[in-house]
Amino acid sequence: MKLILENWRDFIEKSEDVPEEPLRGYAYVAPPREEESDVNYASFVVITEGSTVLLLLRPENESNFPGMWGLPGGGKDESDKDPRKTAWRETKEEAMLDLSIHSMKFLHTEHKETDFDIHYYKCDDYHYIGEDEELYYDGEVKISDEHADHAWVDINDLDQYKIIPGNEKAIFKAYGIQVI
Repeated sequence: MKLILENWRDFIEKSEDVPEEPLRGYAYVAPPREEESDVNYASFVVITEGSTVLLLLRPENESNFPGMWGLPGGGKDESDKDPRKTAWRETKEEAMLDLSIHSMKFLHTEHKETDFDIHYYKCDDYHYIGEDEELYYDGEVKISDEHADHAWVDINDLDQYKIIPGNEKAIFKAYGIQVI
């Protein structure tokens, strides 16, 4: 069986490891397209370490999702150029982690009825930020005042945590697990 793709370059993002011409016998599957956001948005990152994912606990006195676990991220700031930068900045502020912005993989966008988009990314390439703003390979997550705690949770143990709606779907998608 042969699969013929017309304009196959339109189906893949620009990348150095994409050959000039398709290889015979191989089909290229397009990664999800990162969408531009003309509306207000928030961005979140599934930060992975093997089979674990970083979750942050929201305080009980928080107005949105009190006492629930969620992914690092948050709302657009005036200085953010795009949703990816928002996710990068928010993770740095909330968990003192410097993500490799070029290794952040776009997962999907949720379009809310109220002209609000939520963008999700995955990243497994990061450094810890020390008190002196230096980057380290080893270290620990240092959460901001916005959160009460953090945990590296194995994906098989997610059911033991009360997770913010939408975040769990993004976590499973990051690990290639289809949720029905």
